[in-house]
Amino acid sequence: MCGRGKRRQKNNDRSENGFEQWGGYMAAKKAKLLDQFHDDKVEKLSDIFAGIQILVNGLTNPPAMELKKLMAVHGGEFHMYQSSATTHIIASNLPNVKIKNLGIVPIVKPAWITESIALNKLIDYRRFLLYTKQSRLQPALNFHVQPEQSCSKQEELPFNNPDSIPVNNQKSTKTASDPKFLEEFYSNSRLHLISTLGSEFKHLVSQLRETSTKTFIGREKLKVQTGL
Repeated sequence: MCGRGKRRQKNNDRSENGFEQWGGYMAAKKAKLLDQFHDDKVEKLSDIFAGIQILVNGLTNPPAMELKKLMAVHGGEFHMYQSSATTHIIASNLPNVKIKNLGIVPIVKPAWITESIALNKLIDYRRFLLYTKQSRLQPALNFHVQPEQSCSKQEELPFNNPDSIPVNNQKSTKTASDPKFLEEFYSNSRLHLISTLGSEFKHLVSQLRETSTKTFIGREKLKVQTGL
């Protein structure tokens, strides 16, 4: 009974330390760091980044600690670890492997934060994307769409009545029951081209054999160079 009581007490202690409730050690650590961020006494200047929660990945300019301060004084949140609540990742350069592992969270240049503060408003982050959703090795294609012409400027095309087209210009499609179907199919297929080229090459080789002097320039030069 005493052993059971000790085990039950240990289980109760584990359930009360916060780790089980928050899904383990890392979840509790993330929550603690976020609480520390909110507890820091800073003078709030604006709510430009209200609802924005960033994670800094790698070296940036401004550095991560400076970006942390900027987010604190302008209404945003700063994450030390990525979570499901992270809305943007701030980075200046990332390899392809990291880009794939970060998922669908937009990767934005740090200039997005500094320029938003300079203009005192939240700028559209898409202008500051480090990379598009495609990989760095496969950049997006930029197509220039020409504006549509107005109806008044469109040229009128001549209309031909189908009845006026001569019947002899229309080709009838042969079916498999047609006696000439195989002949026409073969003459228009790649097999016909291959066999024709093969026949021409055979004829060329025969001509070269008949007119050959049995002397090969390359072999004669090799003999001279090697002294044979």
